[in-house]
Amino acid sequence: MIGSDGGITDGDAHLTNYRENAKFFLDPFNPANFEVVWNSASTIYKSLGTIDTTVPSSKVKASSVLADCPRPTRRCATFPNPLSNPTR
Repeated sequence: MIGSDGGITDGDAHLTNYRENAKFFLDPFNPANFEVVWNSASTIYKSLGTIDTTVPSSKVKASSVLADCPRPTRRCATFPNPLSNPTR
């Protein structure tokens, strides 16, 4: 959802860092990993008739991009989120 200022509204999404992306894309034991989310969304969209066939997650996931990320980026604990408001 887009907020009145054109940014992302609270609770909808947030900017992520390397660790969060690695957990989502590379950790097979994460219960909310990419494959789980992709397969759930595909099932829902197919049941609604929005898509005719599902595409395997392996066809759209480019985990090598994240795995090959430069070492300095991996060490970053977090990136500042310009959309967050610490005064709330």
